[in-house]
Amino acid sequence: MQRILIILLLEGYAILLAGMQGVAGVRTDEAKYLLNIPYPHPPFARWIIGQTEWMTYQEMFWRIVFATILVQAVWVIWSGSLCHELKWFDRAHHDTKSQLSQKIILGFSWLLSAALFMEGGKIMMAPLTAIQGLILVLFFLKDREASEAISSFWLGLLWLVSLFTAYQAVLFLPIVIAVFWRMRIPVFHKLVYVGGSLVLLAIYTLTNPLVIASMINAGGQQVSVSFVDRLGGVIDLWMIGGSVVVSILSVLGMIRAKSIPLIASLILVCAYIFFAHRAYYSVLFLPLLIGGMILFLEEHTLPLGRSVGLMAVMLLVFVQQYLFDGSQNITRDVLSKIPQEIRAGDILIAGPFGHQWQYASRVPLRRYRPELLSQAQAVVCLKSCEGFDESGWEKQEYADGILVFLPLPD
Repeated sequence: MQRILIILLLEGYAILLAGMQGVAGVRTDEAKYLLNIPYPHPPFARWIIGQTEWMTYQEMFWRIVFATILVQAVWVIWSGSLCHELKWFDRAHHDTKSQLSQKIILGFSWLLSAALFMEGGKIMMAPLTAIQGLILVLFFLKDREASEAISSFWLGLLWLVSLFTAYQAVLFLPIVIAVFWRMRIPVFHKLVYVGGSLVLLAIYTLTNPLVIASMINAGGQQVSVSFVDRLGGVIDLWMIGGSVVVSILSVLGMIRAKSIPLIASLILVCAYIFFAHRAYYSVLFLPLLIGGMILFLEEHTLPLGRSVGLMAVMLLVFVQQYLFDGSQNITRDVLSKIPQEIRAGDILIAGPFGHQWQYASRVPLRRYRPELLSQAQAVVCLKSCEGFDESGWEKQEYADGILVFLPLPD
């Protein structure tokens, strides 16, 4: 009964996160996955999401699914069968009560992460990569005999699926190498499992020019940012990933344990964010920080109440700074006022617009050109509509200077 109650409370937390993200509206990156637009990530997860385009509440369905996976993943950490195989739970100086309190601290290290709060409920690949990374980190921290309890084939499949979910899975390569290196399987099998998946990903990438163009574009966006600002961005996301407390203790745990694979992956994540900063990459730190926290708790016992309380306070510090992007609501507000009659013509949009407009519209969208006005059922001017004659059109004004024109009845 107690376990069911905890599951329900965690699900309530997940639904809350999904609802908060739903208020912000569909972002352009989320629309790429909801509509299965063929970039910027490999096809595995976005293809599955794209197959549900017919669903009336597709957006909220996937928000709840993603938030649930991220929140309920705490059971992977709390699981007695898994945790008792971790070296931490074999330490003689931990009695049963101490084990329980440290296990609770570890669980709240995940649940009270500001990154989890900010990214839970977003339809992005980064949260899925974080879950996959968490599983890889926990297998790395298990003793060799325990880690070999799972077939190398299934672990290799997880690595392949991770790579074809998002390119960022490559950042966990040092951990994957470490896990397979200690397995008692032929060297050829190790090379196939680790390197074969990378080769398949490379082939996919080279045969998809849009992916390469997207990578070049993403990297070029940081060219004008100074070294200090880039470094500050990395530090900010690292602090958000572990709500400061776990961020610091985890790094100390990695260094004291001399865990080269974890440290190497942490450096890779930092380097990646340094060259391609995105706010949602903060969640990529989370599985590595959980691994570092386990190593820290191998050597130190933390007071339960003060530790969880401090994590909660630091989470609130970040939460009060977290504001929704109101620009996403403009898309829904504008398109909800347009009748969008099927086969009545296209909607023309002047100015730059993201895929969230495409997702929210039931009729085709086209860039504004005066010669297309005869085929339009509405005109949206995000910027000035040059050459547009307003006669014969009803004008509606929205925030940020957005104008919408609907044809007047004959």
